Amino acid sequence: KIMAKGKAKSSKKEETSNKTSYDHLLSLPTVDELENDSQVEKLERKKAKVEDYQDFKILKRTFDCQYSEIYSHRLRDLRPKVIATAQKKWKDVPVLEKLLQLKDHNRCVLVGTLFKQMPLVPRVLDDFTKEKPALAQPPRTNFVSGEDNLILEDETGRTFLVGLEKHRIDVLVTGIVVAVLGNSLKGGEFYVEELLFPGLAPQDAIPKTKEKRGYVALISGTRVGDANQNPMALQLAIDYVCGYLGSNEVKEEASKVARVILAGNSLCSPEHSSDFEALKAGKLNSKQQRGLVAPLKELDILLTELAKSVDVDVMPGSNDPANYTLPQQALNGCLLPSSTRFTSFQLATNPHHFQIDGIQFLGTSGQNVSAMDKYMIIEDKSIIAEKTLLWRHLAPIAPDQLPCYPFSHNDPFVLEKSPHVYFVGNQPKFESKLITGDDGQQVRLIMLPSFADQPTLVLVDLDTLEAKPITFNTSFQ
Repeated sequence: KIMAKGKAKSSKKEETSNKTSYDHLLSLPTVDELENDSQVEKLERKKAKVEDYQDFKILKRTFDCQYSEIYSHRLRDLRPKVIATAQKKWKDVPVLEKLLQLKDHNRCVLVGTLFKQMPLVPRVLDDFTKEKPALAQPPRTNFVSGEDNLILEDETGRTFLVGLEKHRIDVLVTGIVVAVLGNSLKGGEFYVEELLFPGLAPQDAIPKTKEKRGYVALISGTRVGDANQNPMALQLAIDYVCGYLGSNEVKEEASKVARVILAGNSLCSPEHSSDFEALKAGKLNSKQQRGLVAPLKELDILLTELAKSVDVDVMPGSNDPANYTLPQQALNGCLLPSSTRFTSFQLATNPHHFQIDGIQFLGTSGQNVSAMDKYMIIEDKSIIAEKTLLWRHLAPIAPDQLPCYPFSHNDPFVLEKSPHVYFVGNQPKFESKLITGDDGQQVRLIMLPSFADQPTLVLVDLDTLEAKPITFNTSFQ
């Protein structure tokens, strides 16, 4: 009441003072204010030593060899590991190194590569040998049926595996190197008692350090340019990492992010564009060309803003303009001319294997898990990702059911060592679990959700390997 009374007496003077105070609030900060440490807190970005192993980089591409070489190298690399595991578990049972040594009515252990016969899987020759239905059938999302069978094979022969219940067959796929305990039967069949997989690969110890390590930020499936994607959430995530958002505690946490990994599908699929039919026909006018390039330019701007503040790795995904077969090679730098000018910006392969401050990371953009989900019955995709570690192979169904490069000298998807952190991008939801091996190995498994569907960024603590999801909600409801 007193303030109201005083205001009535000196209205003109008060109006002048109010105008001056408002001008002060709206004015830019002075140089003295910006240089004053008491008003502007300066935070240093956490630095980390990074080593990119480049295990999946193809130096010279040649397509003059057969895919059978991959299976031969896979069996050659994993057979000694499986035999050692089998001899440790079944000490009194002989282990046959070759299927050719198998005799009738002989209880033994066989080692070979699984092949899963699935009648529902479409074959190229079916279009020419089978009668087509009158109505087009909808595409299948899963090819598992009650008629699926397992065959064990190596370079000397093959044998049919019998005696397995359906639920045990449903969780297996083609390409797994396995040891089989059982009895041989007449007619080239082998009755299975138990299956044994290689298990977690050996793991390097985490080096001890006096200083605290920082964080690694993981994000996937931003799908820039998608009409259903919320650009506000992605901008908030970038602002958070760059230290533009939140309280001092939040900014201090963001300053500890030493590296940001974008795990595939950074761009929207061109199939969702209204100009996709014109693109396939090769008849694009200048306006349609600009519309297709617009998401790429927008992504370049966002990555430039991010690379100014923190180190960034960008992996390709199924939607991105990279080769279709695994391993996907790094995106061409000419697609992102602005962001590639920064030394803090790196274009990586998919899968991506690197080490940061002694912590080994291995990650994919999700094609290996999503593809295997079509040939198995497992509700939780994190279990599929976990099985790839126990099988010691990132993509066992490649090349039979997942396109990959025809390697002639090795199979790069074989896991010689277990990583400390294994992440899989573009999954339906966030999941995190700690997988422990028989020899004390510990792997932090992280399933990254597609950011366009669930705007979540995951921080990995390099000291504890804990995964912390951060969701950016832009809803005003």
